[in-house]
Amino acid sequence: MTACTPDPAAPSPSDLARLSLNTATTKAWTLREAVEGAVRAGIPAIGLWRDRVHEAGLDESARIVREAGLRVSSLCRGGFLTADDAAGVAAALEDNRAAIVEAATLGTRELVLVVGGLPAASAPGGPALPYPGAPSGAEGLRDPARDVVATRQRVADRLGELAPFAAEHDVRLVLEPLHPIFAADRAVISTLGQALDLAAPFPAETVGVVIDTYHVWWDPDLERQIARAGAEGRIAGYQVCDWVLPLAADPLLSRGHVGDGYVDVATITRWVAQAGYTGDVEVEIFNRQIWDTPGDETLATLRDRYLRHVLPFLAAGGTPSASGRTSPRPIGHLDIASTDPGTTSRFFRELLGWEIAERANGYTSFTDGRLTGGFPDLVHGFAPVRRVLAAGDVVPYVETDDLDDALVRARGLGGEVLLAPTEAAPGHWLAVVRAPGGAKLALTRIERP
Repeated sequence: MTACTPDPAAPSPSDLARLSLNTATTKAWTLREAVEGAVRAGIPAIGLWRDRVHEAGLDESARIVREAGLRVSSLCRGGFLTADDAAGVAAALEDNRAAIVEAATLGTRELVLVVGGLPAASAPGGPALPYPGAPSGAEGLRDPARDVVATRQRVADRLGELAPFAAEHDVRLVLEPLHPIFAADRAVISTLGQALDLAAPFPAETVGVVIDTYHVWWDPDLERQIARAGAEGRIAGYQVCDWVLPLAADPLLSRGHVGDGYVDVATITRWVAQAGYTGDVEVEIFNRQIWDTPGDETLATLRDRYLRHVLPFLAAGGTPSASGRTSPRPIGHLDIASTDPGTTSRFFRELLGWEIAERANGYTSFTDGRLTGGFPDLVHGFAPVRRVLAAGDVVPYVETDDLDDALVRARGLGGEVLLAPTEAAPGHWLAVVRAPGGAKLALTRIERP
């Protein structure tokens, strides 16, 4: 590759570690030019649009990105799943399956879906198709192509058909809610809550959501829905830009650089961070004036605005003590997983003098005089725990005041939730997480009278 020398005036790599250039922002550039520009600007990731991938060729695109050392944060876009005729449905499924294969080839799990508008739309941004002729004797006109409820159901149906194929290729279908101004022609999903409801029937690793500040900044329920998305493990991407006025003749082109418009990017970024999202932050801007600006100048502005308006708010919030540090939480219980608790418990009793007791539910407990614990049975014990532990696992149990918040913060620190909150006994809720490096931790919440 040529012209890929990093800018010596660029900020430190750690400051830009999560920044990603979405190629829509530099629309005049080819894929190769966008990759080379990102390298010069010190931007370590790139979000690809399929039009640029198709121009360069799929395998060549993958090679260009790989040899530049960039990671692919997402592929845009699949979707447009709302056709109400057999040919349209078949074409949509074929295109989205192709997009899934493209995402896997390019090395990203995240395929962003713009789900599509009403079948009454002649084209994105185009006028509505005329109503069909009224049948003889009809007193009114009703057009199924304008039925938004039925259209959203078709999105759900198509997701059900695509999800298994996506899972086979280790690709996640990422639903993007668009501002309601685009509901007619581009996306009948307008809120993050609607996107999460559509995703709910599927595993989080197969169907997720992307949060785009341009599209969701206005939503009065946004904070709650971002927290919900984090707790469900469904935040697959975060895209930033601003809402600028006056609107362009084509509202799609009314995005601006962060800091040039009305969006409270700082607050939304803080909510996303507190929800546990630690992935890339894509800058995606559709704006004719920005497209006409030299690409390197655009990237310099993009980078500066990220450092000023986004990066300071990316640190996930914790539960600080008066000193500003998270209050220590003591270990209340310790499990040592075994496939034969009887034999294991006798070993510890004879070797270390621990007191052993058999509970009525078959659980074998121990105490060393200070700490209590037990030997969960990986053959006959509590099934949800059996599924996430392995013989020899030593698992500390720590009680929390807010289990959901603790899981959000665990994800934000790079942890993985192995067992979602599960009621192990009446009023006793349990979750299991895996810390970076593989250690396992049980978090609990106990409902006391």
